[in-house]
Amino acid sequence: MISMPIALVVTQWVLLLALALLVLLMYRQLAHLLDLSGSARDAGGPVEGEPAQAFRYHQPGEPLVHDYRPGEQPTLLLFSDPRCGACDAALEAVETVTRNSRAAGLRVLVITDADDIAVAANNALANTALDVAVVDRGVTHDYRIAGTPLLVGVDREGVVRAKASSPDQTAVRRLLKDIRRATSGAAEVPETKKEVNLE
Repeated sequence: MISMPIALVVTQWVLLLALALLVLLMYRQLAHLLDLSGSARDAGGPVEGEPAQAFRYHQPGEPLVHDYRPGEQPTLLLFSDPRCGACDAALEAVETVTRNSRAAGLRVLVITDADDIAVAANNALANTALDVAVVDRGVTHDYRIAGTPLLVGVDREGVVRAKASSPDQTAVRRLLKDIRRATSGAAEVPETKKEVNLE
């Protein structure tokens, strides 16, 4: 029979318990990281079917404060951030697809809670033909924005009808169709020329 010194047995058990504790901590950390990466893909936003929130904003470099009141006209709200590379592509997609619809009564607001300096430094935001709305962080909190870009479609009644977390041209067209379907009357949200080819 092999005998081991008591100190060696105690040391082995202490090391085994320390290893088990380390594995448990690593498991918890991994679970936390996986949870964070899952929420990063979900940009959050308001629930479809709930009323959109009114808010106040100013345009970059202008002191005049404007009010956004849902329900005045169909609106696309693009939540963006000057430091977000995907937001520039989303902005270009929204601008391209809605070019004809804006003239026919669709309102498009690009919303950011960044300061005027950051907005001016971003080439896409500084040179867009769309209205850029600089808001305080309370607005993005009220709209439950967890990530950008996020496109939210609001119908003429002021109800959120659709949203897209990575809007390309196809997603923007689909979102416009969803708003149109949810709104009574065919003239509520004007169609774009390219949308007709999708059906």
